Amino acid sequence: MIFYSVLFRYVTKAFLNSFAIVTLCFFFITATIESMDIIRRFSVVNVTLPYQTVIKLTVMQTIVTISSFFYFIVFLGTIVFFITMHSKLELTIIKIAGVSTLRLLTMLFFSAFIIGTFYITILDKVSACSVMKIKSIKAKINERDVDKSLTVTNSGIWLKDINGSESHIIYAKSFNRESASLFNVRFFNLNANNELQKSLYSREAAIFDGFWQLREAEVVGDSNEKQLTLIQIPTKLSFHDITKMVENPNSISFWSMKKYINMLDKTGLSSTKHKIYWLSKISSIVQMFTLIMFATVFCVNYNPRNVKRYVEKIALLLGMAFPMHFFDNVLVAFGENGVIPTDFSMFVVPIFTIATSCIFLHKS
Repeated sequence: MIFYSVLFRYVTKAFLNSFAIVTLCFFFITATIESMDIIRRFSVVNVTLPYQTVIKLTVMQTIVTISSFFYFIVFLGTIVFFITMHSKLELTIIKIAGVSTLRLLTMLFFSAFIIGTFYITILDKVSACSVMKIKSIKAKINERDVDKSLTVTNSGIWLKDINGSESHIIYAKSFNRESASLFNVRFFNLNANNELQKSLYSREAAIFDGFWQLREAEVVGDSNEKQLTLIQIPTKLSFHDITKMVENPNSISFWSMKKYINMLDKTGLSSTKHKIYWLSKISSIVQMFTLIMFATVFCVNYNPRNVKRYVEKIALLLGMAFPMHFFDNVLVAFGENGVIPTDFSMFVVPIFTIATSCIFLHKS
């Protein structure tokens, strides 16, 4: 019992060390690429960035990238773990001591649970904050960028419509996708200096090609209130623009996503993309475990007399993992567009990987 307790702690520590090494390598490689891309993109528009801003953008963009490929980093960390353990013949000793592959896999799953907990509770939140911060920094650097985000709250939705020197802050209680209309709408008219000129209230505002149409609108200005049967407000927005203005899913943390999805459903906006993203976070934890199992199948057995064979197995493992990752992204895209059920698109690849790994483990 004491032996397994010590071994459990040792394997967990070794796995976490391997994961940390891969993460640091991935961070520095990604940071180098991101910094070069940031400098290139802003130099094209003749904008010179201070080195502090470049560092901030690089670090935050790297965090976002790492969060996107986190389970794949765990997969590479598993391969490094097995290579390190085999190089010291530690796995050979563990097997001689009577530790089965299944028990070793349990130790790796525990390590993955620790990493997954860190991912969901800390890294995902940091990544979401980084996305919002990147957006804010880029808006300050390039003043020509217009904030086209749409804010969803429990009381309704808010958006900004800029047309020439004037702009409107628009609030609506709900949104109807079929009629492309906002209900219980209030338009706040602002001049070029962002000073409030007047406000308009209507029970319904429909968007057409080039204008908003408000029926039975109530106009409140500096002088007096007046009622208009029909009013049209020029706009450069379209129905498609509004549906695309919903907050990017990767700027919302895992723990806040369910609440945001409920608010989208309440206001009538589409929440499919956000549901897919929320499920993908859960799926990524499942994929983390399945890829560890998949890597174990290929890497657990090692013959020091036939290193070439072991290298070929690792190459085959990587060659299978990348197409699986690509196929998983294709299924997610189909689920996002409603071609196939979302639950099926999220979990079919992990389930297939688990089944395949179990067959190989049973044979071995």
